[in-house]
Amino acid sequence: MDPAFWLQLGVTALISAIGVYYQRRQVQLMMPAQKPHQRIARYWPIGLMIALSASSWIPYILRPDDLPEWSDARPFIGEYGQDALQKICHVSVDGDRFWKYRDRFKLAAACYIDDGIGDPFDAPQVQTSRLYDIRKGSILMITVWARAFRPILR
Repeated sequence: MDPAFWLQLGVTALISAIGVYYQRRQVQLMMPAQKPHQRIARYWPIGLMIALSASSWIPYILRPDDLPEWSDARPFIGEYGQDALQKICHVSVDGDRFWKYRDRFKLAAACYIDDGIGDPFDAPQVQTSRLYDIRKGSILMITVWARAFRPILR
């Protein structure tokens, strides 16, 4: 994991510890002295708060390290395009980048037609290809446009 993660974790833990210390001091000032087991019983909400705060970091600590970072400069997609005459869309990816996922996953291409008006993530129609096995080298994935796209392709 990167140093920024550990810095965030350390700062958060320090701030939490300081907060717990001052909460404990405030409770001590407000309450008269009691037996030790009664004193501990009063702090269960603080213990619960610490446990909940710590549990919010579990996804960051137990994150699988085999997932690629999206800020990776190497491209996943080699080339892409469409052929309106053959009514297909093609996407070529580097299979070497996905090789370690070959046992658990398959690849598929998703194509849409961008009219330049809206957000590409809000495309009303998306056409997907069949599933392709992950292999070394370049993987060409072909998607055949559905009939709903044919008026748009003309």
